[in-house]
Amino acid sequence: MKRLLTILVALLFVSTSNQVTAQSLLKKIGKAVTNEVINELKNKSNKEQKSQPQSTPTKSQPQSTPTKAVSHTSSQQPAKVSISEVCTNPQIVSENGRGANVIIDGIEYTIHTDKKEACLMCVSKPMRGKTSNVTVWGGIKYKGVVYPVTTIMAHAFEGESLTSVTLSHNLQEIREEAFCYSKLKRVVVHGATKRIGASAFAGTDLESVLLENGIERIESGAFAGCKMLTSVQIPQSVTRLEQRLFEDCTKLTEVILPRTIERIEPYMFCGCTSLTSYSIPSSIVSIGTNAFERSGLKAINIPLNVKTIEDGAFIECQQLERITIPSTVESFGFSVFAFCNKINTVYINVKFKNHQDVANIFSGTSIITNTDLDQCPALKWTE
Repeated sequence: MKRLLTILVALLFVSTSNQVTAQSLLKKIGKAVTNEVINELKNKSNKEQKSQPQSTPTKSQPQSTPTKAVSHTSSQQPAKVSISEVCTNPQIVSENGRGANVIIDGIEYTIHTDKKEACLMCVSKPMRGKTSNVTVWGGIKYKGVVYPVTTIMAHAFEGESLTSVTLSHNLQEIREEAFCYSKLKRVVVHGATKRIGASAFAGTDLESVLLENGIERIESGAFAGCKMLTSVQIPQSVTRLEQRLFEDCTKLTEVILPRTIERIEPYMFCGCTSLTSYSIPSSIVSIGTNAFERSGLKAINIPLNVKTIEDGAFIECQQLERITIPSTVESFGFSVFAFCNKINTVYINVKFKNHQDVANIFSGTSIITNTDLDQCPALKWTE
């Protein structure tokens, strides 16, 4: 401010000596004041910046960017679905506040806008008994939004004439009896499908089944009565298998179970007459009731990890000739090998020599020929 006063005094002196007009003087004074104020402000700002260290962004605190609110429009999908698997022009049958019922290629679907998904319901009435090839769409576009088809509902194709089906890669669930007693010959179930419901493919004409890794649960009788099925491999991702899974699959010759399974469930291979040999996985600790009843086994080697063999596990195996039972088995059910009429050799640990139920285990066979088990030639005692 001292500089400003000095400048004003100088201007007054000049104006007096040179007889400068009042208007000209005011302009000069105003310009001088403005320039001086600007310079003062600049100097003050520079001093403040030097006295305050600059803050630098740290890696732990990245700059945040604004996010858009989620809204189910054409730019925001409920789930990612391959474009090639999306139906964009479904025939709308009815609509309500929670979605719509549509028909695609003669198949009825229900769209649930509240759940952000769609379900395959059944074959439409005009097409029943007339459908041979079916493609299950991965998603349906409705009002600008793609809704993924997550479920095939119970009884959807029951008794239908279809021989082949193409399932989508994002299908999550096949419910009870979805394809039972249809003419289906081949199926590939992708890894996104976590659950195959009870009797889902029971009584079909399946010849080929491919189950991809990712499936977690296969329920009771899912493939029971598939009389043309010859081999199945259960993926390692499966953690639960239920009873009667392959019951009466009369042409089944090979089944590979995953290491995740510890129990052969009741009636799992009952009536599998073409299953002449089977290597029980080392992960198995128990063999369920009637698990191999009436199967075609000719020999069976019980692995070391098995602790329990339940009632009738191998009952009526008419071709069974040779059995090996290790000392690690802790309990037997009733009639485990009953009515296996061709048994001629049993390798069994000596610890079972005085087992009170040995006679019962082999009831209905020619193994026990004497109350003194040492006098039964078919019993080969092992240490």
